[in-house]
Amino acid sequence: MSNYNQQKVGSKMEPQNGGAAIWFFATEEGMTKETNVAQNPVEDGSAVSDHVSLSSDTGSITGYLFGDGGSNPDGQNYMEKMYEWQMKGTLLKWYGRRYMNSIVISNLDFKFDSNANAMQATFTWTRVQITKRPSQVAIAVKKPVSPPPPPTPPGVFVIVRPGDTYWGWMMQYGTPLDTLRGWNGWPDRFIPIGVRARVQ
Repeated sequence: MSNYNQQKVGSKMEPQNGGAAIWFFATEEGMTKETNVAQNPVEDGSAVSDHVSLSSDTGSITGYLFGDGGSNPDGQNYMEKMYEWQMKGTLLKWYGRRYMNSIVISNLDFKFDSNANAMQATFTWTRVQITKRPSQVAIAVKKPVSPPPPPTPPGVFVIVRPGDTYWGWMMQYGTPLDTLRGWNGWPDRFIPIGVRARVQ
């Protein structure tokens, strides 16, 4: 290769989500598409598509990174940037003989020949299949409403008169003695006169 000193030549590669690009003089671009076919027999009448799967597109690109470390882009910096993209699995776009997006660098190879202002580089790429996550919809589930407790029937109250007893109220209203004592809280022989007492 003769000495190239163009600043921006041929192709460029940049992160898919934005960022600084590198310029690359590509001399060769290749791509491989592969289909994996099951080695098991396929039953007559079955869909053959159930027995094949596509692999991710892969390929390689060979060319030169330019830069003499002076006013031209520095090929050394480009090389380090490509290493960084490879290590981080950065999704990249390639503008060359064909446009490609969603590719990652899977292999890098650099050669340093007698050319003073460029280095030869070969990288292998793999296309990443990007799918969108289905949107999730929140569904409100109503809890069953428990019926309200039945209303407590209002109690029956009397004003205590001389001679009233728990026994007399039990006989008159049918309320058990223990319930009458629990509601009112007075000893049997000391029910105060003139106060309100619950009897039912």
